[in-house]
Amino acid sequence: MKTITILFAALLFTSTVFAQEEKKALEEIKVTPPRFTGIDKTAQIYQQDAFISFEEYLRENMKYPEEVLRNGAEGTEVVRFKVSANGKLTDFQVINSVSPEIDEAIYDMLKTTCGMWKPGENNGIPVSMEKKISIAFKWKEFESLNKTKNFDALALHYLEKGHKQLFGKDNPEKALRRYAHGLKYRPNEDCLLMASGICKYELGDTEGAKEDWKRMRFAGIDSSAETLVGKFMNMKGYSEVAEQIKE
Repeated sequence: MKTITILFAALLFTSTVFAQEEKKALEEIKVTPPRFTGIDKTAQIYQQDAFISFEEYLRENMKYPEEVLRNGAEGTEVVRFKVSANGKLTDFQVINSVSPEIDEAIYDMLKTTCGMWKPGENNGIPVSMEKKISIAFKWKEFESLNKTKNFDALALHYLEKGHKQLFGKDNPEKALRRYAHGLKYRPNEDCLLMASGICKYELGDTEGAKEDWKRMRFAGIDSSAETLVGKFMNMKGYSEVAEQIKE
């Protein structure tokens, strides 16, 4: 029988603070991100230090749909949501989907954690903050049969296949499908996000392109992406993505 392994669960947070005296405010405000507690009563959250990890809770409570077990879907799921000032979760959004069934299963599991989060704080005051989780799913039996296969290698494989379609055959539509497949494995890979955005721009989806480039900047831009941007010089979105690299 197939079994699935959760390889990692990375938690990220973002918050925005507005003040009249911005520089002074930034110096004075101490921001603390939301923390998962595993405790089902908000009143206890502020008194508990030995919180269980979100990954541990995920392993114990995630229920996999039969469809996923039959199809063997692999990849990295990224979900964004807000942790409110009272520890409730709102505004769920799938940023990178492994499969619709996993989307729903993670959403159902996350709903069970409402009240199990210590809210983020600005200078000790609970505030609503955005949070992101990134979870990789991989099949155990496949890993044992072929240990050379890993998500980094798969992402690179589909990046190269996309380049062949885009640069060799001038086919941004097929190239986009290859890049999208690579992003299933490494959704924060900057070269894939850059190339995906270029294809979307070529195909008229400028908003989708900008969202990819926004994710690229959030994930961080390394030297390989800075080198790659030059290959897009004759394409519609070049000037915009080049600006993203410079900033």
